Amino acid sequence: MADPRPEPLGAPPEDLDAWYRRRTQDIADARQAQDHAAWQGLSASDASTNGEDAAAQAADYVWGRDPHNPHLPAVTRGDKLVLDTIAGAEGTTDEQARKAGFSSGYDVPYGYLRRDPAEGRKPLTGMTLDEIQRLQASHQAAGVSDAMGRYQIQRQNIVELAPRLGLTGRELFTPELQDRLGRQLLTKRNFDQYVAGQAPIEAVQGKLAREWSSLPDVDGFSHYARDRQKVPAKISSEALRQALEAARKTYQAP
Repeated sequence: MADPRPEPLGAPPEDLDAWYRRRTQDIADARQAQDHAAWQGLSASDASTNGEDAAAQAADYVWGRDPHNPHLPAVTRGDKLVLDTIAGAEGTTDEQARKAGFSSGYDVPYGYLRRDPAEGRKPLTGMTLDEIQRLQASHQAAGVSDAMGRYQIQRQNIVELAPRLGLTGRELFTPELQDRLGRQLLTKRNFDQYVAGQAPIEAVQGKLAREWSSLPDVDGFSHYARDRQKVPAKISSEALRQALEAARKTYQAP
């Protein structure tokens, strides 16, 4: 009867039984460390000190989704109002994505480009941040925008935010992580000061228009001209300001 146990890669060791026992123990140790890392909410740098790659990856996944992660504050209802408006302007709502054959807006690359088979068929939400950055680099090399996901997050955004947020690159580009990265881009553009009543709406609108070219600047046009000509934004100033005002009310509510 054939041995049902998995064969080792490469040349089989002299003592297959010893190899199998060691492999079984390694898997058990990794699973135990994985469970412990997830329970503790450890980051990869913590888990990796024990040399447990499996545990480190699991911890990164938990860390990227954990609502208590201090580096990635949870997205509030008010934040989501603005992020949904941005997705509408970017053309990456779930409804638009599904019409184009994508599972959701979180899986949409710039321009709804179909992936080269050489890049693999994994959806964006099933890729790690490192894999996303490699894909973005290949798009840049081909002269195509590297914007990815529901908020069309660019490679430079990830490079800038990841160290600050304690991300290692092994985290999956999940909807939750995309929402949180989008929220961090709002913070970068004076959103926190605005909802706290410390900045006028014109200031935050102008800064958001610099982050997302589809959003209107205070003059109603995209901040980024094309051939020195003003380019209409994808949504109106009124629509953006309504979302911003509604978001601020949720922060000011008792």
